[in-house]
Amino acid sequence: MLGLPSVNENSTFTIMLMNRVTSTDILRLAPQLVQVHQRWIVNIDKVEHVCDNRCHFKPPCHQLAPVPVSHHYLRQITMRFPAL
Repeated sequence: MLGLPSVNENSTFTIMLMNRVTSTDILRLAPQLVQVHQRWIVNIDKVEHVCDNRCHFKPPCHQLAPVPVSHHYLRQITMRFPAL
């Protein structure tokens, strides 16, 4: 199990991971975690919209810089979450 901080609805944090932790390991932690780029996994519940291949976040996370979305993952996200 990963040593992750406790999370509540208003939590905002970034985690640096060791090389042996894979994206699959992280994505198994919660269904709302979605890979949007080779280097980025986001909580889809915190995403307000995707525009110009970038995830923009809802408050209070809106102060974070938009996260890039690769073309490969953009197709998967739009199929799985058409409202974005």
